Amino acid sequence: MTQAVPLSQAFATELPTYSNPHGQVKASISGDSTRNADPPYFSIAAQPVHAVHQDWAALGRATVANIPNINAPAHPLNQEFLYLSEDATYHNSEGDIVCSAAKYLLHPVNQALCSVPDCC
Repeated sequence: MTQAVPLSQAFATELPTYSNPHGQVKASISGDSTRNADPPYFSIAAQPVHAVHQDWAALGRATVANIPNINAPAHPLNQEFLYLSEDATYHNSEGDIVCSAAKYLLHPVNQALCSVPDCC
């Protein structure tokens, strides 16, 4: 049985690891267009200002802890679950990693942000 945690606890839970069927692979820039690309603006503007901002998981936990009524069982973040391991998931390509990122990172972050008043 796959372990599941409510999204309200997702930032306090270690994410699963999936092995690469090709073993350890060294990442490299695949071409000139990648090498010459400007970095995304958010990575430039999101420099840590406060110590808590240096630890993204701590910032996530602090954000979730301050959501109104987060401890109520009926809160949407307590009703939706993140499954920590799925047998059919593996990382054979960059697209597989994108899918995992959406499932384990983007979705919980978006749901948490939409629970913060006046955020969405």
